[in-house]
Amino acid sequence: MILLAACLLALPPVEALDAAIDAYLRGEVEQKRFSGVILIAKDGKPLVRRAYGYADWTKRTPATPETAFLLYSNTKQFTAAAILMLRDRGKLALTDPIGRHLPDCPPEWEPVTLHHLLSHTSGIEIDNLWSWVYNHYPSYREGPRLGPYERKPLLSKPGEKFQYSNGGYMLLAQVIARVSGEEFPRFLEEEIFGPLDMTHTGCDRDAVTPGRARGHDLSGASPSIQEQPTHGIVGAGDVYSTVDDLLKWDEALYGDKLLSPASREAMFSPQFKTARGGVGYGWFLRRGPDGEISHFQHGGGGTGFTSVLIRRPKDHAYIAVLGNLGYDTEFKLGDGCRERLDAWLAGEHGRRGGDAAPAR
Repeated sequence: MILLAACLLALPPVEALDAAIDAYLRGEVEQKRFSGVILIAKDGKPLVRRAYGYADWTKRTPATPETAFLLYSNTKQFTAAAILMLRDRGKLALTDPIGRHLPDCPPEWEPVTLHHLLSHTSGIEIDNLWSWVYNHYPSYREGPRLGPYERKPLLSKPGEKFQYSNGGYMLLAQVIARVSGEEFPRFLEEEIFGPLDMTHTGCDRDAVTPGRARGHDLSGASPSIQEQPTHGIVGAGDVYSTVDDLLKWDEALYGDKLLSPASREAMFSPQFKTARGGVGYGWFLRRGPDGEISHFQHGGGGTGFTSVLIRRPKDHAYIAVLGNLGYDTEFKLGDGCRERLDAWLAGEHGRRGGDAAPAR
């Protein structure tokens, strides 16, 4: 009890963190670099929960903390989790070649495993991969055709080089559908979103989901709706969610409700090491000043939407920044919020324990 009281006294008031985040994001809003929702939580409880700008700028519909946003590439953590869940159930192995589950894959891809797709180290040439996907799955096609698929050798030996690949995660979505017998959106709903009571999360299919923000471009004389069709990024960028639902998701990653301890460890382990830390499954690992892994993060960016999710297990802290402007440096916003959270945790804004303000 004495130790707990000492820990409480060591933390500065939550109002200081809320004020620092608010001042920072208001400056970004004034520069038309942010419109959306921020949530910062510790120990599963929101500390900061604010909305800025409009869910629909053309109609001046205000954003609220309950507004949903397309996550784009933050979809990948759900795709990775689905593969790991099927592994936990004995339905597949991460060492399986993709041809075992997608038998029409070209022979050049024979050495590529599910692990390589999860860690972006397959060695498959990106544009050629898209051509293969679009030619084999016509429902994925959007915009100009990429032309016929050409058989080409891998650019590198699988596992040898990192090359970020949306197409690789689209292949994983097809593996999930083939192995589970359920379409990718239904599998996520039945196995992840439903069990976690993520009632405002789902897969967008080019129709505006009620309650979801619209994506925008504010560079012109007046705001315009700008959104990217999602049928061409299934498994790589088609999930929408709210900050509250994402906090439920983050909390689930501390326990065994969805993933076994071994699968959770695999998700957050360096499957491929980089100068900044490494690549996990659906997450990037980032080093702190001491050279140790300090946090996990992933961004999502595309036409009209951005997102960045950051988790700090050592502090049981979580940051979710969801936006509906096409701002292509989403990590700047996430890093700005993380730096202010770090300062708060370090007690740089004063020390007055026990009086946490309610999140807005």
